[in-house]
Amino acid sequence: MINLLRISGISVLLLSSFHAVSQGNKYQRKNSTAKVIQYSKEKCYSRSAVVKDGILYTGNSNGTLIAYHLEKDSAYNLMTNKKFEEMRDIGFSGEHLFGMQSATYGILAKTDGKKFHDYIIPSGNLWYGVFLDGMDLKDQTGFIMGDPKNGFFTLSYSQDGGNSWKACEGKVPAMEGEAGFAASGTNVQIINDSTFVFVSGGKKSHFFKSTDLGKTWVNTSLPFLVSQTSGAFSICMKDEIDVVLGGGDYANPDLDLNVAY
Repeated sequence: MINLLRISGISVLLLSSFHAVSQGNKYQRKNSTAKVIQYSKEKCYSRSAVVKDGILYTGNSNGTLIAYHLEKDSAYNLMTNKKFEEMRDIGFSGEHLFGMQSATYGILAKTDGKKFHDYIIPSGNLWYGVFLDGMDLKDQTGFIMGDPKNGFFTLSYSQDGGNSWKACEGKVPAMEGEAGFAASGTNVQIINDSTFVFVSGGKKSHFFKSTDLGKTWVNTSLPFLVSQTSGAFSICMKDEIDVVLGGGDYANPDLDLNVAY
């Protein structure tokens, strides 16, 4: 029994009673059912989703941060009277849920999962004019990656649960035409309280890793297709050794060449 979650438009598609029966190299699906949930009446789509304690949280293209109670079939916007231009990624740090905006200037919305608490704006114009691609939060540690500024990736970290942010000490240069893809925050990951990884794409595609809160970095080139719309989109590491990478060309989604490693 597997419960699958899929975001489509302003609806959430919940698939339940999915059973895969192994027959050599073949699988059969049985008893597949689908329930469509409309979590917003506004025209928008979800860019990131988290499920916690029976509540589905979605950060959406119109700047809303929706909490949908799966059992009560009710939804409310945590950003009431607080306006974001858009929402690129969301994530929990302890009991606090953060939403990340990229448009115009980078900013975080801090909530308790029920209501808005505060805006988080780093000092020194850390994210001003930067397109923030992804955020990861783990215990009290946070990591945010943004597109290059003055030739270097914008890399930030937090050690107090996302309440304050600093620029990583290590400077990571970006090659010409290289940047990040905002794949719902799946291009960055925290492995432990001092190890960060992220992937890039475009005319160059790399895997980057730091084991000291971003003070020093190592990287390796990735064999994804080279173009402005292709490269590595997502990374998932089980530990510091085992890794799965996903990517391709978002302008040519049917091209199934060099899409996963």
